[in-house]
Amino acid sequence: SPYADTRFVRKFHHGPIISSSSAAIKWGKIEGQGTVIYEVWVTSPKGSTVCIGKYTGNTCTAKNLITGSAYTVRVRPYCILADGRRIYGEYTPSIKVTTHA
Repeated sequence: SPYADTRFVRKFHHGPIISSSSAAIKWGKIEGQGTVIYEVWVTSPKGSTVCIGKYTGNTCTAKNLITGSAYTVRVRPYCILADGRRIYGEYTPSIKVTTHA
């Protein structure tokens, strides 16, 4: 396996830091060969899911969220190997984020 030890992000480090229109999120890092990238996926209150970004670190801030609304957040890591192949890991369990009214 291209992963040294872990194939997926095991958990979010703490509850998200939430405001009326954003949520700061932090998750556990993985060890992998090549470059590790983390995709952050957010599901809106209406059910549409989008990737809000790809990060090399283990934090991000979801911005422009609707005040007083509930969202679901998941992270999926992948490794980019020296030959360009991408090896995807498992999604984290979902967490719920509700912005302040």
